[in-house]
Amino acid sequence: MPRFFFNYRERTDYTADDSGVVFQDFETAYLDAFNTAREMWRELMSQRKDPRTCSFEITDADGVVLALLPFAEVLETCTSQRTPPPPTAQSFAKIVDSAGRTKQALVELHHEIDRTRSELREVKALLGSIGRA
Repeated sequence: MPRFFFNYRERTDYTADDSGVVFQDFETAYLDAFNTAREMWRELMSQRKDPRTCSFEITDADGVVLALLPFAEVLETCTSQRTPPPPTAQSFAKIVDSAGRTKQALVELHHEIDRTRSELREVKALLGSIGRA
């Protein structure tokens, strides 16, 4: 089984992986690098380092670069696949309550609009009668 090396870059700093890891194939090695980068993300942030400036250089035993995995790619993949969690019973109850209050507010708004129109008609009629007098 082939051995893969995960050399680490952070801006201009370079750390060579001297031991490497044996994997069944390149795809498995790449997925491991991807998951490792995802795990390192929080740690780098807690150290006040920008993970987007980091990457893994995946090489074979001969030192041939097989892939470059920028940590920014990990972020893009994680955010594009993120789906909101399903609503809980409590959050669903809040949504229903909010919808009910919104509906009631709309009813009150329509009532106020109708009342205002009626008052405007009365004012228009009064102004018309003043103008004729």
